[in-house]
Amino acid sequence: MKLKYQTIAIDFDGTIAYEDYPEIGGFKPHAERVLKKIIDHGGKIIIWTCRTGDQAEKVKAMLVSAGIKFEAFNDNLSDGREMFPDNSRKVFADVYIDDRANFIKEIDWLWVEQNLFIGSDTG
Repeated sequence: MKLKYQTIAIDFDGTIAYEDYPEIGGFKPHAERVLKKIIDHGGKIIIWTCRTGDQAEKVKAMLVSAGIKFEAFNDNLSDGREMFPDNSRKVFADVYIDDRANFIKEIDWLWVEQNLFIGSDTG
């Protein structure tokens, strides 16, 4: 099995977790497993959210306690900062996963998984 994209920017509220702002919603179905699978296959995750300050720290704590390692939080990876020295607010990624990026309001992590990976786990 191969990951199609190396750098993946992912929104938090409504995408990774249920929308419950300012509270932290629980993980959406399959999100935690797929995020770990991305990491296990060499993907770099950027958490891209409107949350800042204490709200951002709560998100980080939830992800860390679930064992989800992200490479950046509302920031570019180091190679993105080199490519765009002004470090714009839009993070540079190969693909963006966000519940507000499409006309569909519900992120289906099984569909995301099918579209991020090539091949099968069995061989």
